[in-house]
Formats: sequence, structure tokens, C-alpha cells
Amino acid sequence: MEIAGLPTPALAESWSTVNPTTVRLKMRSGVVFHDGTPLTAAVAASALTHATQAKPVPRALATVGLAASSVDSVTLELRTTEPDPMLLQR
Repeated sequence: MEIAGLPTPALAESWSTVNPTTVRLKMRSGVVFHDGTPLTAAVAASALTHATQAKPVPRALATVGLAASSVDSVTLELRTTEPDPMLLQR
């Protein structure tokens, strides 16, 4: 977040709103885990899916009906059941 409270890219280079319930994020290239495994859209989607299926679901995700999928190796798509203007701040 920047000082004004707006989201700024970190693990994503950019994002776009496809429709009121869908956001696509372009993952930053060159990001790796401590063991050298690259961070891809598929890995990010898997982690978010796992989080939404946890018991209990993390509070930030509990009410958004989030579904995550990879469009390609660098594009992560987030879908919610209802429009969520705060999605990028979660």
C-alpha cells in the first residue's frame, strides 16, 4: 500500500479489472521461494485455493467467495461471487 492507502504492485507487476467480479494480475518475473522454486500464477492460485479451503477460512477471505486460477504462467485470475472493491487490499 502506498501512503494514500492505494494498492501498489509487489508480487504482481500489474493488474486489471476484467469485470466487477474478476481481476487479472500479471505476476512479477524472477520471484523465487527460499528453495529457488519460481513463483508462478499456478503456485499463487494453488496457495489461494488452499487458503479458501482452510478451517477456519482466513478472515480476509471468509466473505468474498474467492476462486483463483492461472490463465498462463504469469497471469493469475481472481474471481469473487459478488463485486468486491476491496479485493486488492485483502
